[in-house]
Amino acid sequence: MYLADLCKKVYLVHRRDTFRSEPIWVEKLQERDNVDFLTPHSLQSIEGDMSGVTHVVLDDGKQVDTDGVFIEIGSSPSKELFQTSGIELDDANYVVTNASQSTSVEGIWAAGDLTTGSNKFRQVLTAASEGVIAVGDIYEYLNQN
Repeated sequence: MYLADLCKKVYLVHRRDTFRSEPIWVEKLQERDNVDFLTPHSLQSIEGDMSGVTHVVLDDGKQVDTDGVFIEIGSSPSKELFQTSGIELDDANYVVTNASQSTSVEGIWAAGDLTTGSNKFRQVLTAASEGVIAVGDIYEYLNQN
């Protein structure tokens, strides 16, 4: 809905015919003239040049011209990515980070929606800020080792 308010055209690519989200949000999106549903599909590739994204290619080979891509793969972090890593997770499967965005495993930092660092406030600005904090600490870490 947010992107539909900002963009001339939004393509919602979804790998299934059905959605697991709240039905009211699907209905609201379907009412929007500037939202096209591309289901069941997944992205094969994101294409572009030095000036940015030009199009995406779907799994059936169809090319969709676009100026940008926003990837959302769910709102619950995936614990499977970290089960064998030794990285500490909280009860909701978020990666536990300290103030410098480092994790319980030395030499590994995390930033963004999958961390506890932003109190689960999922916004691009928060994720970017966490990334900057992590990079600063990584720089110090590399200069010490």
